[in-house]
Amino acid sequence: MAGLWVGLGALLGLLAALAPLQAPGTLLEGDIVRAAPSRAFGATNPKWPKRRGLVWIPYVLSGRFDPSSTRVLEEALGDLARLTCIRFVPRSHQRDFVAIAPMGGCFSSVGRVGGPQLLSLAPPCLQGGKGVALHELLHAVGFGHEHSRPDRDAFISIAWSHVLPGFEGNFVKSRSANTLVGYDYSSVLHYGRYAFSRGAEPTITPLRDPRAVLGQRRGLSASDVARVNRLYGCAQGPLTAGTPLSVGTRTEATPEGTEPTAGGTAPARCAGTDATATSP
Repeated sequence: MAGLWVGLGALLGLLAALAPLQAPGTLLEGDIVRAAPSRAFGATNPKWPKRRGLVWIPYVLSGRFDPSSTRVLEEALGDLARLTCIRFVPRSHQRDFVAIAPMGGCFSSVGRVGGPQLLSLAPPCLQGGKGVALHELLHAVGFGHEHSRPDRDAFISIAWSHVLPGFEGNFVKSRSANTLVGYDYSSVLHYGRYAFSRGAEPTITPLRDPRAVLGQRRGLSASDVARVNRLYGCAQGPLTAGTPLSVGTRTEATPEGTEPTAGGTAPARCAGTDATATSP
């Protein structure tokens, strides 16, 4: 894999510096790292730099990933490189970079926050395939959750009474680059119907298509590819529903199964599918 493997000592030092990012209350919407006030404006541009038509995101990779997890992560990075102008490249001396490590959950910052930023993919995050990795990588590229975009009320309904007490913040609308394309039920950034449900009732209901599968984690949808390329002004040929790997459609019936979770507590759990009961 074209990546930079970090020795255990160096990795522990780096993660110690990033440890405050994992403290309780620092995750928004389940898997988005809240930037510390001192770092909120650390980067001069929230987008990653683009040169010669490609967007370069420096990263360091923990040596604690096992071969199976590494292959899944490699596939996710390969999808982004094949379908978009995003290139995750080994860090050499860059100040701003992504540190990818198997910590206590699946989470990431949104966009370029300045300095080192942690993207965690615990082993369960990668056991179900590349979908959760792509979800977190798209956060790092600059995108929030699809269900939180400001125009979501025309497409989904949130059943607030079904949400676990204390987890209402996972469904708050926010400003987002997601609106560069139309709303997409099949986006890898969408939560499932039962995300953070307090019981057996759905928390998210699609309004335009009651049969829509929400929260697929098989791969990038055509809209996911388009939004990346529009945000960064990348050259892109016409996309059809079958162009990207594992592209979903708004009504496609996919096998339902519980998305793996990690960390043992809901705020650190991975994004999941329609069949997920308490994890987004």
